Amino acid sequence: MKIHIYNYIDKPDFDMNTLVKGVYKALGKSEDIGFRLPYSIGYSAGKLFDFAVFVTGKKFTISSIRVKKFCSDSMFGTSIEESGFVRPVKLVPQGHKKRWVGSYYKV
Repeated sequence: MKIHIYNYIDKPDFDMNTLVKGVYKALGKSEDIGFRLPYSIGYSAGKLFDFAVFVTGKKFTISSIRVKKFCSDSMFGTSIEESGFVRPVKLVPQGHKKRWVGSYYKV
C-alpha cells in the first residue's frame, strides 16, 4: 500500500481583483474596487512603519513584509488531480444566491 501526502490547494486560483469583487458581491456591496495604492507607495509606507518600530519599539499592524506578502503571487500548482482525488465539498456554485456567514459562503 502506497501513501501519498499532498498539500491540498483549491482551484481555481483567483487574482486579488476577482477575490475582492467576490467578497464585495457576497456582502451586497458594489463590485467597484475603488481606491488603489501603487505598490511602491505602499511598500515605502511599510518601510516607514518598520523604521517607526525600530525607533519607538512599538509594534504596528503595517510593515513592509506584510505589504510584500499581500502583493505577492499566491497561485500554486498541484498534482492532486492526477491521483484521482475528488473534492468532498464543492466550492460555491456560480449562479446561486449566496450569503456570507462567518468565514464561508452559505448557499
